[in-house]
Amino acid sequence: MSGARIISSSEFLEKLCTALNVDFNTVRRIVLDIRYDDVPVAYIEQLGTEKLLEINMQSDGIEIKVI
Repeated sequence: MSGARIISSSEFLEKLCTALNVDFNTVRRIVLDIRYDDVPVAYIEQLGTEKLLEINMQSDGIEIKVI
């Protein structure tokens, strides 16, 4: 793998938050649920809240639910 660059989990988390338009400073973790026969789902746990956001990434846009 010449040219491959390893990034830290915090750097990856920051890039993912930017792509999902979520404030990186409030995110504790993101769980990606990607199945071969369904749309990808990102579960976002934020600091200072018990809310969990469920983000469904679909071909026609993104659906965000607070669960």
